[in-house]
Amino acid sequence: MAVKDRDVQQLLFYADFDERMPALLEGVVGGVVGELGVVGELGRTVERAVQGAHHATTEYVRSYRRLAHALLTAAAESRPEAFVVDAAGHVEMRGSSGASAGWIEAALDQTAVGAPFSRWAVLLGLRDGVAVHALASLRLLVPDAYPLDPPEVTHVIEISDLQARRFMRRVSRYLNAEDPPLERIQEIFGLSKTELAELFGITRQGITDWVTHGVPAERQEKIAAIAAIADLLESKLKPERIPGIARRPADAYDGQTMLDLIRQDRHGELLEIIRRSFDWTTAA
Repeated sequence: MAVKDRDVQQLLFYADFDERMPALLEGVVGGVVGELGVVGELGRTVERAVQGAHHATTEYVRSYRRLAHALLTAAAESRPEAFVVDAAGHVEMRGSSGASAGWIEAALDQTAVGAPFSRWAVLLGLRDGVAVHALASLRLLVPDAYPLDPPEVTHVIEISDLQARRFMRRVSRYLNAEDPPLERIQEIFGLSKTELAELFGITRQGITDWVTHGVPAERQEKIAAIAAIADLLESKLKPERIPGIARRPADAYDGQTMLDLIRQDRHGELLEIIRRSFDWTTAA
């Protein structure tokens, strides 16, 4: 669906609800921002997550975060005077004083907890209802946006108290956890997804599968060692220096780089070398 700039701004900030809104929303996140299929993915995962599937819960949170980030990206493109996007792609609101509010991404993410139980989910079903709930939550966070209120409904989501509590507890736990190890490793070393996959001798699709379904037990030791290396480097060096240092050949590594040693499954050896080197050196 082609969505014009004025339609985007109306949808994100001002329009009242009508039956076209779910389709317009999907058009914005797909056609405008490029997050194709995220609403459908969200719908598939939330149903299984509400029923108690643990893997589906992590997938639901990732999908909801993708949708939330797509909405914020569209908001920033539509109103550059009110939003700012930093070098890492994070979106912040810009206040009238010029100060930026970087909390909006985290606040919008947290609305994933109650989304399946909202009136929007009752009215539109879980797929479209959760997506429109995210939009309505964004409009509550933007100071000059009009609230998006759902019509009255006559029934509630049919789910047991125990299921609901377990779902909300799992989602909250995931939202409030530290960055997953793979994502943290990728960020600290400044790796592309292809480079991250090469560290483990797998494909890009393999990395996607690990992020979605978890790292296989036989690779957990390597993940833990690389994460320990990343933590040690981050504690001693300026973050912006780490990607370059990891790619620099050194005599201590037989003329190879840190990333070379990790690819060769010499991560344990590398960790010990780095620990010894920092026993006497000072932070950079």
